[in-house]
Formats: sequence, structure tokens, C-alpha cells
Amino acid sequence: MSGTDNPAEAFKEEFAKLCEAATEKKYLPSATDLLLGMPFFGNSFTDDVTEFVNRTSSSLATCEAAEPLVRFLGRLVDDLGLSMIQSIISLLKSMPLSGDYDHDELTNRMDLYAAFLGCEAAAFRVALTAASLGMSPLSRPRGSGSIFFGQALGWMLVMDDYYEAPEQRRSEVEFRGGRAIYAILAENGCFRNTVLSLSGGRTEWLLKSKAERVQGHVEKNANGPGIIVISEIGNRNSSEGKRVAREWASLVGRRLPLAPVPDLRSVRDVLRSEYPFAHDVIDRLLTELATQTTVSFRPIVLVGSPGIGKSAFAMRLFQALEVPCMTYACGGVSDSSLAGTPRRYSTGEPSLVVSTISRYECASPGIVLDEIEKVGDSRHNGNVLDALLGLLEPQTSRGWMDPYLEAAIDASRVLWIATANSISELPGPLKDRCRFLSFPEPRPEDLPELGARMLEQLAKDRGLDPRWHPELTQEELDVLSRYWKGGSLRKLRKLLEGVLAVRERTSPIQ
Repeated sequence: MSGTDNPAEAFKEEFAKLCEAATEKKYLPSATDLLLGMPFFGNSFTDDVTEFVNRTSSSLATCEAAEPLVRFLGRLVDDLGLSMIQSIISLLKSMPLSGDYDHDELTNRMDLYAAFLGCEAAAFRVALTAASLGMSPLSRPRGSGSIFFGQALGWMLVMDDYYEAPEQRRSEVEFRGGRAIYAILAENGCFRNTVLSLSGGRTEWLLKSKAERVQGHVEKNANGPGIIVISEIGNRNSSEGKRVAREWASLVGRRLPLAPVPDLRSVRDVLRSEYPFAHDVIDRLLTELATQTTVSFRPIVLVGSPGIGKSAFAMRLFQALEVPCMTYACGGVSDSSLAGTPRRYSTGEPSLVVSTISRYECASPGIVLDEIEKVGDSRHNGNVLDALLGLLEPQTSRGWMDPYLEAAIDASRVLWIATANSISELPGPLKDRCRFLSFPEPRPEDLPELGARMLEQLAKDRGLDPRWHPELTQEELDVLSRYWKGGSLRKLRKLLEGVLAVRERTSPIQ
């Protein structure tokens, strides 16, 4: 049978051609292509992001509804990092489905980008998407099923380091979700054959041992501190109520865990090494947790100049505390969708709080409100700041009404950190509910530490092993110090990109 007659062989031939074209910058891979293992555009993570953003922004230039998305995509080119990608993912979740853009393509691609930068939750979603495509003949290229299964396995193995490190704790949902993926894939013969070829015949060991480790973690934390977040579903006898009740049946009346306080000395050492200019802020935040068994603190607003790393620090703080978290981009949001929308509407969806708790199956997830002072001032469809008032008050958050569930939930243990360049425009009632901390600017003397850390991240962004990336020389540090006098980390990143460009031009290896 010839290659053109055999769907699997034909697919392999065409895929190989497209891989070559992608490497030569003649073809921009789709999210599905990347899920199949195709290299990034130009075999460069940075080039792929830039090309995708430019093309997407151009195609959406006349779409008014997509204006916030275009704006954030533009910022991604200048601030290429996990925090910004997570902000875009959060924005996509709040945007309605539209024929003006491919929502699935955007979401899957951003998940891939986040997973590539080390986000384990995104790696889980990528694995789930790959597994789903592998089992859906109508939605995948013919002959690609086994490749999707292999990719799903690969992304699950990316997360394996976590399972092997019991001292690290992660939200229960990722363990439960991971176990679900393995259970689904294990039933598929094609997947089992793929695993056999990849694992040298150790399929049963691979599946069983990991499942046992996951189950052990779940059982270990089953009796830890927790609360019931969703006690009931309102108006459940109506047709919409019955549908919502089925949708949320697994969480109703269920006790969800609270994030335990980890070893604060280790957390302090990690954060102080990465943010040497923010020692005082770090110590003030961690001191509050010293006498607690679970992570809990009053809503915080980090205030400081643009580009100094406030949002990145907030996310890193949650990660160091082993608290599952997400970012909500407030800039330009001109409605109260954060608080959810009624189920009777076609666009009905639960609040950000309920969605986050559900995603991580944790009663105390972290939410980063990025650029809270930049929300729109229209109140035609509600306002973000007004919606937050009840969620940030301890008393009212214990019985906060979600319009989609039509029932009160306990959102009192959700952890909030907002960032702002200025607080002058924030309303007084919101200020009364928050604790404000001035986030300092990076100092010139922090350049060696910040430069080394940022250089390592840039290497990862380019798909390079940081261990093989030379450290900054004294000559390079001298040049950087000439143009960077502290302040914006975005500027420092651009300068470091220039250093790498010079290195590549002058490298003897071509």
C-alpha cells in the first residue's frame, strides 16, 4: 500500500513536511499541530509567540469585542512570561464565544505556552486535551490518534516530578484529574500500544505505580482541615436548576481542603533569593502566617510602579506557599462578570470564585487581581469593584450569593492579592477591606541576582537548557548597569534579550 493510500502514512508524510516548514518559518503551527509535537515557529518559543500574536492581532483589528484580548496579546510580546499568559487565559474564560475568533485555538495555545513555561496545571489541561483528541476520530487528523495519546502521556510525565516529591503539596484536583486521565487512556488499546513502545513494556507498572502514588496523596490529605463551600443548588426543580445540579453534583455538600501552611523558612529563602529588593514585604507577609495552620490573610493590594514585578511576585508567593492560584486581568473590564451571570441567560456562568474553587477543588485558592485600578468605570452591566465588596468582607463572603448556582456559598477562605500602580481612584469601601503594601522597585545593586534569574528564564523561553547557558560576564553586567538603573524589570528583560542577541551573533558555533 502506498503512502497516499494509507491514511496513517499519508499523515506522517504531510506532518513531516509541515514540521520542516515550521522550523524554516514558512508555516505557523496551529495549537493542534503543537499538541502533536510539531516544533515552534522557527523552532523558537519566542518567535512562535511573536508570530502568533502579530497574526491574531491583525485578524482581530476590526473586532470591537476582542479589543481587550488584542491589547493583552500585544503586552505579551513585551512581557513574555507565565504571569501574562495566565492573565490571557483568565481573560479568555470571561469572553463569550464568537465567530470572530477561534476560542478553542486561543485557549489551547495559551495552555501550551503556559505548560512550556512550567505551569503544572496547564500541563494537566494540555494532557487532557491531547487525550480527548486522541479519542475523538471526528476532530483529529486520520492516523494521528496514537500520537495524541503519546503526547498526553508525555505531558503527564512532565508532571511526574511532583508526584515523586512528597514534600511538595499540590491541589487535590490535579491528582484526581491526573488519575482520571490515566484511567481513560488505560482503556484505549491504541494508547496501551503506544505506552508499550515508549516504556519498554512497563505499561502496567507505569499506570499502576503512579495511580498508587496519587491515591496515597489523596488519602493522606482527606482528613485535613477543610470546609463545605457549596451546600445546595437553588431552584433545582426547574429545568435549568436540574441541569446546574447535575453539573455541580460532585461539589455540593462536599468538604473541600484548605491550603496548609508549608515550611515558612524555605518559602522565605526562595522568595528572598528571587526578589532581593522586596525582603521587607516578604517578611511582613510571612510573619502573619507563622501562627497559622492553614494559609489565610486579609485581602492585599501591592502598590508600585509599572513593570517592577508585582503580579509575578503575587503568583510566585502563592506558588511558594503551595496554594493553587489564577490571575484575573482587570484592565478594561467594564462589567461584573467576575461575580457570575444568571443561569437563565445563554451566557450564564458561575462566578470567578466558584470557577476557581471548582477547578482546583480547594476551598482556599489564590486569586491575583491584576491592575485593579484599571477596571472600566461603566456600571451599565455592573462593575468589578462593586462585585468585589461582598467577596472581600469576611462576614458577607461566608454566605455570598452566586447568581448561577442561585445559592449562597462560603467564599470566606479565598485568598486575594491585587496589584495597582496607584490607589487614588479606588473607592473608599474597597480600601477599607484591603491591606495595602508598597512594593519596592528593584535596585541597581540587585542586577547580578535579577540578571541571573531572568537569563535562566529567557533560556527556558527559547527552549534551551539553562545549565548550558553561560552566566553573565562582568563586561555584560557593566554594560547592563550603564542602561539599567533599577526600576522596570520589563526594561531589564529587553536589555538581556539584547545581550543574548549579541551572544548569538558573535558565537563561533553557527
